[in-house]
Amino acid sequence: MCIQSVGEEHRKEMDGLQKKLKWYAENQQWLDKDSARLRQKDAEIVHLTEKLRQLRTDVSHFTDAQFTWLTFLFRMRLFRPLLDTFVMVTKSFFAACHHAVRGPVL
Repeated sequence: MCIQSVGEEHRKEMDGLQKKLKWYAENQQWLDKDSARLRQKDAEIVHLTEKLRQLRTDVSHFTDAQFTWLTFLFRMRLFRPLLDTFVMVTKSFFAACHHAVRGPVL
């Protein structure tokens, strides 16, 4: 083996090791970012769990009538877009009927 071939082998091995080192460093950056996001999500879960626990405590003090009223309000919030559409269609229908029978609504 000549010195040139040993030197060339050494250079190739060093290049390979540098590529591996660069790959490990980039992966570590990704792992650090993921770890930070996971810590943030864990903190959010703890916060939301505590908030849910507090809401359950607050709800337990409601009377049946108050709970029924809150349930109604929640359902109205969910069905409000449907209700708005129904009102709009109904108004359009009655306006069209009135126009057909008596002329345009002023």
